[in-house]
Amino acid sequence: KEYEEMFPCMISRAATLDVICNGQGANRNGAVQLMFAELQMPTPFVATRELYFVRYSKQLNADKWVIVDISVDNVDKHIDASLAGCRKHPSGCIIENKSNGQCK
Repeated sequence: KEYEEMFPCMISRAATLDVICNGQGANRNGAVQLMFAELQMPTPFVATRELYFVRYSKQLNADKWVIVDISVDNVDKHIDASLAGCRKHPSGCIIENKSNGQCK
């Protein structure tokens, strides 16, 4: 849900399909999730695109997290993600908590 709310102009639908690894502790350090997203372009002339990807979250230190997304082709025996026709390049970000309550 947060993924949709953070990028409302780009993500029309998103869902966590499976939690592959819960991670450690209350902050779920090292969590691995199977995700689904429907992307929309900022024009009505381009159809939305569906994609499936694995998201890995790792806490680097008390104030920094790294999040990595990698597309997958075969989600399970019922879903062939390659039919979605859209792949996300491997991507990620580092999020740093600032002392003023904001993130960088």
